[in-house]
Amino acid sequence: MHTEPVSARTDELIRRWETSRIGRLYNESVELELGVHSLALAAQHVLCAAPFLVAMSALAREWHVGDVAFLLSDTMGLHGDAENELMRLFRPSKHDTIGSFVVGFLIAFAFATGLSATMQRTFERIWRLPHADWRSAWRHLVWAVMTSALFAFGLWINKATHRWEISGASEVAVESTGTGLAAFAYFWWTQRILLRGKVRRRQLLPGAVLIGLGTTVLLVAVQIVAPEQITEEVADYGLVGAAFILSAILVAFSTIVLWGVFLGREVSRWATVRRGGDLTTVQPAVEVGEPGPVEATRPA
Repeated sequence: MHTEPVSARTDELIRRWETSRIGRLYNESVELELGVHSLALAAQHVLCAAPFLVAMSALAREWHVGDVAFLLSDTMGLHGDAENELMRLFRPSKHDTIGSFVVGFLIAFAFATGLSATMQRTFERIWRLPHADWRSAWRHLVWAVMTSALFAFGLWINKATHRWEISGASEVAVESTGTGLAAFAYFWWTQRILLRGKVRRRQLLPGAVLIGLGTTVLLVAVQIVAPEQITEEVADYGLVGAAFILSAILVAFSTIVLWGVFLGREVSRWATVRRGGDLTTVQPAVEVGEPGPVEATRPA
């Protein structure tokens, strides 16, 4: 006798969930397969990170602009045994030559262009834009070059500030805030170049802000958890354990990037409506796209 009222209430709750803003966002994230694409992006990050960090480490030693191991150690708040184990990952080999450095850097550069292509395709899906053709390949090269240059600049900044007399909570706050601001500016520009200028800068701003905030929170969590975790993993599994922790951090970071872009797009849509804009009359390649089929078709 009570089965029908309970079933009706359940159906009503499901209907309310599906029509709510959070429910619609969840359903769209499932449609876009953000979880799958986060893992794919993380895999590209891992593939790119190893040769890139090794190549940049060799370049930094040659040009005396900083140290990759010190940068990673400071970023994750490592000290003592955990810091020493990370240093071992980037310890220079006696057999390093300029040829091996060039080969390593070319491999890293190739993986970097693949990483940018993966981000571009996912960003396009989120913004409901047509997929870019081969004529936009130069954007991946520009992104890889600029990313390398900005990383080298980060090494120099780390070297210049390495002897600052700060520690404890102040050090965590300064490093986390600085990295978050850098992530905000970097991904504001990254979205713009990979989306081929099809989305206005002000619409990309919320996503960049969310990525910056997420990166800041992630870094605080890493500095609290990573030192002990790396020490334990290295004790159990050797350097593979340290590499595993770094990979887990990259998975979390990739998730922050994609969800930041996705939620930032929704904030942009909400802001457009608040300003009196009509989303139904807006072309996806110019303004904020309306949720619809994932695979957008190229206009005739």
